[in-house]
Amino acid sequence: MKKLSFIIAFIAYTFCGFSQDLTQTIRGKILDKQTQIPVIGANVFLPATNPVIGTITDGEGNFKLENIAVGRHTLQISCVGYNGVTIPNIVVTSAKEVVLEIGIEELVSQLEEIVVTARQKKDPLNKMAAISARSFTVEETGRFAGALTDPARMATAYAGVIAASDQRNDIIIRGNSPLGLLWKLEDINIPNPNHFSSISTTGGGISILNNNNLSNSDFLTGAFPAEYGNALAGVFDLKLKRGNDEAYESMVQVGVTGLELGLEGPLPGIEKSAFIANYRLSTIGIINAMGIVDDKDLPAIPKFQDMTFKVDFPNSSRSGKFTLFGIGGISTIDLKFKPEELEQDEYLDVENQNHYTDCRTGVLGISHNIRISDNSRIKSTVAVTGSESSVVSDTIMGPKEVRLIGMTKSSEVRYILSVKMNNRLNSRNNFESGISLNHIKFNYLDSNYLGEIIDRYHVWHNLQGNSTLYEAYTQWQHKFNDKMVLNSGIHGQFFDYSSKYAIEPRLGFKWTLKDNHVLSIGTGLHSQVQPFVFYIYQTEISPGNFIHTNRNLDFTKSLHFVAGYDHNFLKEFRIKSEVYYQYLYDIPVESHSSLFSMANVGAEFTMPFADSLINKGTGENYGLELTFEKFFSKNYYFLVTSTLFQSKYTGSDGIKRNTVFNSNYTLTALGGIELNITKKTVFLTDTRITFAGGRRYIPVNLTESKIQGYEVLENNHAYKYRLNDYFRLDYKLGFRFNRAKVFHYVVVDIMNVLNTKNIFQKVYNPKTNDIYDVFQYGMIPNIFYRLEF
Repeated sequence: MKKLSFIIAFIAYTFCGFSQDLTQTIRGKILDKQTQIPVIGANVFLPATNPVIGTITDGEGNFKLENIAVGRHTLQISCVGYNGVTIPNIVVTSAKEVVLEIGIEELVSQLEEIVVTARQKKDPLNKMAAISARSFTVEETGRFAGALTDPARMATAYAGVIAASDQRNDIIIRGNSPLGLLWKLEDINIPNPNHFSSISTTGGGISILNNNNLSNSDFLTGAFPAEYGNALAGVFDLKLKRGNDEAYESMVQVGVTGLELGLEGPLPGIEKSAFIANYRLSTIGIINAMGIVDDKDLPAIPKFQDMTFKVDFPNSSRSGKFTLFGIGGISTIDLKFKPEELEQDEYLDVENQNHYTDCRTGVLGISHNIRISDNSRIKSTVAVTGSESSVVSDTIMGPKEVRLIGMTKSSEVRYILSVKMNNRLNSRNNFESGISLNHIKFNYLDSNYLGEIIDRYHVWHNLQGNSTLYEAYTQWQHKFNDKMVLNSGIHGQFFDYSSKYAIEPRLGFKWTLKDNHVLSIGTGLHSQVQPFVFYIYQTEISPGNFIHTNRNLDFTKSLHFVAGYDHNFLKEFRIKSEVYYQYLYDIPVESHSSLFSMANVGAEFTMPFADSLINKGTGENYGLELTFEKFFSKNYYFLVTSTLFQSKYTGSDGIKRNTVFNSNYTLTALGGIELNITKKTVFLTDTRITFAGGRRYIPVNLTESKIQGYEVLENNHAYKYRLNDYFRLDYKLGFRFNRAKVFHYVVVDIMNVLNTKNIFQKVYNPKTNDIYDVFQYGMIPNIFYRLEF
């Protein structure tokens, strides 16, 4: 009885708490955005507090505001000679200090200080990005309904971006293939950061990236600055959060997807150092390991685990600053055929087959940042990344006979060196230059059983080797005044495996008119190497005699033109529009007349086999994007985005067709409210509605399929028709509980709350001699509880 009374008392204390006001600390560092030099004597204050709470930065640019009430706050920074900054919606909780690192820009005119309210969720962290770019916060990855704390799924709410499917988080940007997306972490290119992914793809089932470790980052959708190379569609430029360098803080999260543990704080015995680390293990994997759910109970049990960490060592004026970082993930899923679970007329093209999939991804890097003068700094990064995927398939031949019918094992290890230098000539001119070496060691094996008639295994390729992608860039930002900025640059890359190179000029211009009207234009040439597996495909010209017909493939190139208008009004509202045109050329197509084009690769889960490719294909994407949003204030926000677009390509047969990604339109509306039930308890709810055109497909020739007994497609009608339009409603609700030194967060996030059946593809069923629809996932609930202390 005493134990029960103690438990009840503990729960009452935890969720109800005492009546005292809860406070926390906001602290951090103010830096010059270009030189990263600490800004001394800047005013830092909370304008909405009464009396106003504020301070000035010390000799190292540090500030500290104590006894701040829990809740949302607006932080303002002003300093003579700098553009002032206002940072709204800083969420202060009772468990963790808020630690910020804020860059402010020097004014061209040094006569006075100017206070400018930062446009929330708008201006990219990278000031060389004049258009088609925006920053996003960690809170947004967790706020948007249906995002499942995944940056890629969150980005589908932005104009010009749609999801490739519900099953995976591949994203289509302006009609481009998902393969055109570049992932960057801490200034280096990284492999696909997703579980259940394959080599050369950019998406997967679940993100390895942990949003609890991310800092504010950038997402770009076109006309990128010169520092970004080897990408055609978009860029995720991600940054990891710095840990607390004064106190230890912990986090435990348990939910449908996984169990997560997090810890941050100073390194023992090293002053001003900090680390942050999070580890996650899939919930279903834990249940399976405990024996509650057996492999025999389900046809497939997805298991995964991942870890993210960052270690910051003290900054020294002599030796600079060193940072160690890394991410890693392991995922497995065994798809086992169970005939008793098939309906009478249901057909699977993998009947009597089992597939065992194993995927691994890792990134480990160390960076060094040093100031070589008051106006110049150099950042050097050395990293190793790796990705590996394998699929082993077998078939049941009899009660005791299992035959291996296929094996695919691919691995890529990359050794990366990146060096970039920033130099501020004066308040009007900033320069940045950099080089990157990306050395790849690869190992590809692909084989399968050709059937009982031939009765032999065929090895499509079994190759090991290495190659290097060299990249270099330089870019210049010139400020005519505080309202007009010109960004120009050039990027070059050389791929030694094919001995091909590309030179890419870039240009962006931004003009801020009075009353917060902004006009922007951007243009540039962008190029990308092909998925590496295509270069090593072998063609068997005679028994046992192979040649590499794709080895000399060139870069695919895309010329971007973008113009935009942006207007902020009533402080909290924003309208934005962009028009764009992209001309793609040197797209690999087959040497004989066909509809194949690399412009369509990325629509499926695996890479197609295509040899004898030549760079003769073309394509174009053009469209109009509209955004209307209200930034979070007065307890609510909303975001409405719409895109009308066309995406076309021409294969080696000379026929201009829709790409498989040409769904023509997308409309997304989302919004949310927060209600303060008490000073310590907040109720939140978010809703998202998505409309989009259906994906393009190649129709099944039913008559010929019946004759042949297998699926035959009507290639003469390829991508002419769309599947039914896509619709999805997502809903999320949650509670935040602030208690003394403890913070609780409970969330129910349901993707496709109406369980709408959206068609994924149409497939021929030889059992019924008919065409049936394969549907995307229905309702996906994500429920979790987080405890911070």
